[in-house]
Amino acid sequence: MLYLYMLKDCIKHIIELIKSEFEDFVKVDIYRNEFDIQSEWNPQFPCCLIRVDSYYPEEYNESHQGVSYTGDLSLFVGIKTSSGKDGLELSEDVFHYFNNLIEENYGYIIKELLYVENKYGVEVYGIRISIHFKKLS
Repeated sequence: MLYLYMLKDCIKHIIELIKSEFEDFVKVDIYRNEFDIQSEWNPQFPCCLIRVDSYYPEEYNESHQGVSYTGDLSLFVGIKTSSGKDGLELSEDVFHYFNNLIEENYGYIIKELLYVENKYGVEVYGIRISIHFKKLS
């Protein structure tokens, strides 16, 4: 039986989903402020980077332990404008993938797709997702 209830397991699951569905991405990982001007990180492109915006228990059992959780995530899709690929199109593909994804232990609610920036020849779009998942025992 799987125990997919910890946040790190949830993020790992999402990373694996994106890697298996979108072979164009060179890097799929946790967001570490790669797009900040003063960042020391050097992202590879195209990339899909995941930031956890919030995470909290949604339901509790009799012992006051969380049994289901909700989290808000931002997925940042970055692509070099010189690559000849369309960053908006790739972002829309990710958006629709999660909008249509049905899994037994996870629920995804797509909130929005937004333009983030285009600096230094890198186009970045953001996808905001709420995820709901249950602790399995």
